[in-house]
Parts: sequence; structure tokens; C-alpha cells
Amino acid sequence: MTWQAKLYLLIVNIVGLILCFTAIGEIQGNIVYIVVLWVIIATPFEIRPIQISEDLQSTLSFAIHLALSVIYGQWVAIVVAAAVTAVTDLYGKKGLIKLCFNVSQFSITLYLTGTVFSHLKQSSSFINLPEDLIAFICASATYILINNMLVEMIIALTQRKSILSLIKRDIRMTVLYYTALAPMSMLMVLLYKEQPLTMILIIPPLALADTSFRHYISLKNETRKTLEILADIVDRKDQYTAEHSKRVARYSNAIAVEMGLADEEKELIELAGMVHDLGKISISDDILRKKGPLSDDQMEVMKTHPDAAYKILNTLKMYKTGALIVRAHHERYDGQGYPQGLKNSEIHIGARIMAVADAYDAMTSDRPYRKAMSSNEAIGEIKRNSGSQFDPKVVDAFIKVLKKE
Repeated sequence: MTWQAKLYLLIVNIVGLILCFTAIGEIQGNIVYIVVLWVIIATPFEIRPIQISEDLQSTLSFAIHLALSVIYGQWVAIVVAAAVTAVTDLYGKKGLIKLCFNVSQFSITLYLTGTVFSHLKQSSSFINLPEDLIAFICASATYILINNMLVEMIIALTQRKSILSLIKRDIRMTVLYYTALAPMSMLMVLLYKEQPLTMILIIPPLALADTSFRHYISLKNETRKTLEILADIVDRKDQYTAEHSKRVARYSNAIAVEMGLADEEKELIELAGMVHDLGKISISDDILRKKGPLSDDQMEVMKTHPDAAYKILNTLKMYKTGALIVRAHHERYDGQGYPQGLKNSEIHIGARIMAVADAYDAMTSDRPYRKAMSSNEAIGEIKRNSGSQFDPKVVDAFIKVLKKE
């Protein structure tokens, strides 16, 4: 852990724990049972977080925290959040450092959320619509912003990544998740206003929302794994191209990193690299395994594989952009490629990156009709075709990647 990360942890922990102990001191004896009740209700939802990205998790706690902040004020919300976090982190054996940080970041988030709501609310009761709608929306936005900033910052400092790149990577999924939960939080508040015990009725819909989002994430991950398995099967049809797709994916990701693309784009390009030859599943083994150059007719058949891959991938709603990248990976910068004859910026940046990665790996791999080129020979060939077959900026980035390796 860097000294910047240690300093950040220290500051967050000091501020957060001060707020947490202040909140405990504010709790009156007559509402202790409320705190205990909500700790019992919220704990099961907190134990099973949803993995939004490789290092970011989320739970249903947002809806409960926000409702408690509006109904009882930020001090009750802080104590409930701290107690639930302590129970779940101890249960998950996350360690003292993570426990203190999680308690602290929730304390800071809820204090600011409650402060924003109390300053902006217009009615004299704890909530009244539509007068307090703006206050509720601003409080929701404050929670989302502060909570994510505090977590993304420690990830950025410990992994030495750009905070902006992490936010760009996760913003769509986190906003989607929180936007779905915010109305449920509002419904909890309105139910409490009519009859406090009816708040319990929101638990089943919350559980359903959690299950639905969990299934969405699971489907996305399982779809990726399935595509990777299919790509591996295609590679293994030809002993000379085994592991080819994995190397193309690795090179493509490295180029995207060198070019400073966003994490979401890098992930998409890497996955496209994994499945770029998926269309070869429609090509006969006689052509794929031919021990020599292909005839003109055979080459025309081979040129159908980008479209074949596109037809497979385009049926998957979450990979439509990836399908376009795969379809265009044999396009040329000068417009002389296939299957559409695209040129320059008409070709997706991912396809321009993949074209270089694919060509380099093909040249440095053995083929039935020729031996592999050396790395220097392949680089020389790529340089000679820079500006015609390949995007010059991509070529420059790839050469830098190879020099670093």
C-alpha cells in the first residue's frame, strides 16, 4: 500500500469513526429497538454483495440507508449501517482495516446525505411530496456520489489507477443499480408515513430487485465465459493457431492501455480479441488446415468469417459493439479490406487495434506453408504497412508496448 493510500485511509477512518461514535451518543434509549430491528432486516442483504466490477461491490443497503436517513435522521442511519457492516465484515473475515474503512465511509456518506436532505427539505414533517421531492433526489445523488468516490479513491490509490477511469468503468452499472433502488427507498418512506409497520412490505420487492440484478451480472459473466470457450474450440481446430485468440486479446488490451482508452473500452476490445475468429467455426477443416496457401475460391470462403462471427455476436444485446469490432478486424486503414471496405475512422478503434495485434501474432506464429517470422521482422512488416493497412497511431502504440515487454 502506497503512502498516499495509507494517508487517505487514516483521514477517512478518523473522520468516519468520529461521526460513528457521535451517532452512537445521539441514540436515545426509546429508539434502540428500532436500530436493532433494522440491523436484523438489513444484515442478510449486506452479507451477499453484488460484484459490479472486478473490485467494486454493491448491496441493497443504499435503499435502506436512504430511507432511514429521511425517517429517523442521519444518526440512526449511521449506527444501523455501522452495526450491519461490523457484523457482515466480521462474518466475511475481511480484517480490521477493511472493517474500519467500510464503517467510516458509510458514516461519512450518510452524514452528508442526511445533511443535504435536512437543508433542502421544505415541509415541516419528515417528508411530504411533492415539496420534498427535490431534497430526496439531491440526497440520493449525494449518497451515490460520496459512497462511490470514497470507495473508488482507495481502489485507485492501492492499484495505482486513474480515479476517472475507474468511475467511467463503473458509472453505468452503479447508476443503473441505484436508480432502480431509489424509488423503492422512497416507497419505504411513504409506507412508514402511513403506517410504520407496512415498511416491511418493501422487503420482497427489494429482494426481487437484488435477484434480478444479480442474474443480469451472472448472465453477462456466463455469456463471456461461453464465448471464450467457443473461441478456444475454434483455435483448437487448427494446431497452428492454438492460443492465437488469447494472445491477440492480450496484445489488443496492451495497445488500448498504451493509447489511454477507458477501462470499459479496454475490456470490450479484449473480449473482442478473444472471439475475433469465432466465425471460423463455419469454415470447413479442409480450408482451415490446408498445408499451403489458399486458392482464390478458398480465400473468398475464408473472408466470410468476420460476417459469420458478427451474426453470432450481434444476437447478444450486451455485445453488439463487440460484434462490430469483430466484423471489422480485417478492414484496412486505406479502405482495401473486407467485408465492408471501411477506412480510417469509419473503422472502430477496437478493430484498428485488433488488426495490428492479429497480424503480428499471425506473422510470429508457424504456419503449414511457412515458418514464423522473428519479432523484428514482423515489426518491420507492420511499419511498412503503417498508413495503408494499419492505423499509424495504433502501430506506434504497439511498438511502444513491445519495447516495454
